[in-house]
Amino acid sequence: MSRKQVALAFILSFLVLLLGGTLLIQNGAITFMAQGQTSNGNTIVNGSPDANITIQSPENTTYNIINVTLAFTIECDVLPRENFSGVLNSQFFMYGVVLDYNPSNLVNLILARATNGETVNETPDNVSTSFSSLGNNLYAGDTDLTDLSQGAHNVTVWVSVYQYIISDFLGIPYPNYEGAVLLKVSFNIDSIPPHITILSPEFKVYNTSNVPLDFTVNKEVSQISYSLDGHQNITTEGNITLTRLSNGLHKVTIYATDAYGNMGASQTVSFTVSKPESFPTSVVIAVILAAVAISVSLLIYRRHRKSANFME
Repeated sequence: MSRKQVALAFILSFLVLLLGGTLLIQNGAITFMAQGQTSNGNTIVNGSPDANITIQSPENTTYNIINVTLAFTIECDVLPRENFSGVLNSQFFMYGVVLDYNPSNLVNLILARATNGETVNETPDNVSTSFSSLGNNLYAGDTDLTDLSQGAHNVTVWVSVYQYIISDFLGIPYPNYEGAVLLKVSFNIDSIPPHITILSPEFKVYNTSNVPLDFTVNKEVSQISYSLDGHQNITTEGNITLTRLSNGLHKVTIYATDAYGNMGASQTVSFTVSKPESFPTSVVIAVILAAVAISVSLLIYRRHRKSANFME
């Protein structure tokens, strides 16, 4: 094989390695870190351990509460570290839960621990969970994520698998890292209700029975309604005019619900309608007609009397 062919083969091999993973160089040794994903989204870190993580809760959605349940299962055909018997050439796994941490940094910490041959938990685990066996190599963990701040969050569950072997140099047993997987779920917290400001009506007297109902809302909402004088809520699409209001004191309150179920209520605004009474034309017309009728009747009566007197 010519030098050009050798060089070309080396370049092609390097490109294959570069596309398939990352080269780690530490203490003069080159370790290939293969990363990929399983069918259910588990990220494989430096190896392919026989372990699988499933997160049932939280889901990739927005919650309108600040306390969210974390529930996950780990399927692994080896024992967890706390049940490990210490038998040579046997395997065990470690796990942890990290809230609001960059998974890429978590991968780096797992790899750093692996290349150092350590099992010390150096990951920034900040979530303690209850952990139990469900049988058939299936384990369950759960806890409550409490007092979560508004906005975006992520929770990551990781599993590392080790084999307990004899050191080649000192003959001392030690755990040899074999691989890890992790699974991340992102979610949001939005538990703040919409804030509603009523611009009209104001706390004053209106000399009309038609009063505009104008308001603003500080976030996108899915439903708006109002209650006038304590009556049942009426749905509205936006600003409207309250019509045919009777004279006197009135009260109005506006309610808004966002896409996540948070409901907000405005302050209740009081206002007074004092519409001047219109001129009673119908009554006047009736009085005039009555007067005309009486006048006509009197006129007829008088003529009838005169006719009677003349005939006598």
